[in-house]
Amino acid sequence: MKKFKKMLAASGLVLAIAAVGCGLAGCRSKDTDGSESRTSRTSATTVETSESTEATETSETTEESGVTEDTTGATSSMTDTNQSISGWKEIKWQLSSFDGGGPEYDITFEDDTIATYSVEKKYRNPDHDKMTGSPFTYTYIFKGVKPGTTKMTVEETLQGGSLLEDRKYYIVTVCDDLTIIIEEDKDAIDPDKMPIFSIGDREIKVVMEKNDTAQEIMNRRNTCFSLGKMKDINGNEKSCWIDAKIHQEEITTVEVKPGDIIRYGSMEFAIVYKAHTIDCVVIGHLQEITEEELTNLLADEEATKEFYVPFQ
Repeated sequence: MKKFKKMLAASGLVLAIAAVGCGLAGCRSKDTDGSESRTSRTSATTVETSESTEATETSETTEESGVTEDTTGATSSMTDTNQSISGWKEIKWQLSSFDGGGPEYDITFEDDTIATYSVEKKYRNPDHDKMTGSPFTYTYIFKGVKPGTTKMTVEETLQGGSLLEDRKYYIVTVCDDLTIIIEEDKDAIDPDKMPIFSIGDREIKVVMEKNDTAQEIMNRRNTCFSLGKMKDINGNEKSCWIDAKIHQEEITTVEVKPGDIIRYGSMEFAIVYKAHTIDCVVIGHLQEITEEELTNLLADEEATKEFYVPFQ
């Protein structure tokens, strides 16, 4: 996993994005007769002509997506990072910064064998070396390396290292023809906003379910629930009473697995360490811990056990 740091403006992640290349929106596939078809990922997106090193001026329009493309290159002005830029050989993110205080960005690919990027820096003023706090633009150029999908995380930080904005998460898809698609990952979870279940010195991240009970717990921001001495139930879960009454969501019969956090009463809270079936509401799941590890940790009755909801 590679990390790259560059100084960029604090006014937002993407000030302008340029998509340059010969691909169209979406990955291309072959029809049965051998001709190419295109599956559109973005609709009603207009791509405008920009500077090009090619001599041709040919443009074409995909009827199914409403995208007008100049095959010599294009520029798309986009400040809404919830959208996606699709189907180009290159995708360019342009961000501004300044000397002596601009923030930095860390961009991390989960798998950097699928996609890569380079960075170009350009000062706005030719006499920048005579100015204090000279403004400049960084252009991040993303390219596909091989077909596949990976995740990308972007962090905006101060030069001292503290996070300025929420992390932004993306899914990067590289098609067979190496056109590249970058889309917001709407299911991504910021690890700094995940609740923590702690046993002694061990802290375990928790992914919460999307139900009323879980949401009510998450709304209790910056709250630590003391779990005390958890009672063993039927050799497959540890149960306790928590010091807060939680929403009485409808109880259903559920097949639970090790690491599940469940509730089966307004103040009854339990952590499953062996799979079984029970009438309950599942409110979350412990991350990155094996059944054996969890069983051994919960067996320590003297260890302090807490469930912490961070400030959002």
